[in-house]
Amino acid sequence: SRLTEDGKRLLKNYARLKKECQKADEEIFKDIFRQ
Repeated sequence: SRLTEDGKRLLKNYARLKKECQKADEEIFKDIFRQ
């Protein structure tokens, strides 16, 4: 079924975006604590 295929792809993209956001957050926190 097309819906599950699209859903799986969306979930994968979402998981990857979340990981990238977490990495960016960590960089920001490091910068804040360095000051």
